[in-house]
Amino acid sequence: MKLIAIDIGGTFTKWAVLDENLSIIKKGKFETHALTIKMTKVFESVAEKVVYLNKKYNDIIGVGISLPGIINSKTSEILIESHNLPKSQGLCIKEEMKKYFDLPVEVINEAAAAALWESKNGEMKKYGSGILITIGAGIGMGIIIDGKIYEGSSFAAGQVGRQNIDGRMWEYSSSTRALIRNVKLFLGTNNLTGEEVLNLIKKDKIIKGIFNRWLNYISIGISNIINILDPEIVVIGGGISENEIFDIEVIKKKISFRLNNNTKAKEIKIVKTSKGADSQLYGVAKFFMDKN
Repeated sequence: MKLIAIDIGGTFTKWAVLDENLSIIKKGKFETHALTIKMTKVFESVAEKVVYLNKKYNDIIGVGISLPGIINSKTSEILIESHNLPKSQGLCIKEEMKKYFDLPVEVINEAAAAALWESKNGEMKKYGSGILITIGAGIGMGIIIDGKIYEGSSFAAGQVGRQNIDGRMWEYSSSTRALIRNVKLFLGTNNLTGEEVLNLIKKDKIIKGIFNRWLNYISIGISNIINILDPEIVVIGGGISENEIFDIEVIKKKISFRLNNNTKAKEIKIVKTSKGADSQLYGVAKFFMDKN
């Protein structure tokens, strides 16, 4: 018995095949191209990957899909689209997938999926409440209360990237995409990959200054969330969190500084995800298994 996990991001779509113990057997990724092609074409690419994997592994029982935005996890409808996946609002992912294959499909917000995994098998396992923040093309948050995902009254809980900091949305200044964009603007070039930008941060003092300003905005947003929700633990994920430039101890100090005299809040544990950028894949697989 195996299942397929898909995480649709604004830049890359990641996929994995997992066994009955939720261990990854095989994984990979491909470019999403969400800003240049129609979302129906994005879903077509996802479906083509599922069809291929279903043929390669003859005992696939279903598919779990995670993505940013406000997602009705009961119906799989995209209620409010993420600006990183434009013109997707109103689409029902299960219905889109039915056009290509006949396997059970479960869908949930990407940060909620990652939070589910961390609460059951990762860094949040020993805690009743916690939050998980994903930093990628956008910024999302999964909320765990009493060991369960909290999705809100209309599945909109955790849309923290939309909070307003210095007159604009937090994720506009603090997502990984924003960091890469700011470095490219400073250098006056668009011919750099994300990996090349991260390498430049390690070598160039001025570009490292851009990075430190970015970290400041990250810490402002997280400290705001801590003051509102008072979680027991904060878990930070997303691809950049795996890079050595993302020093969790530096993040902790910056957050603590902004919590002012909230001594109790300063004691909150802040860590990286147990599975790095793959937490969404593990989480959506766990979500599928819990539902079926």
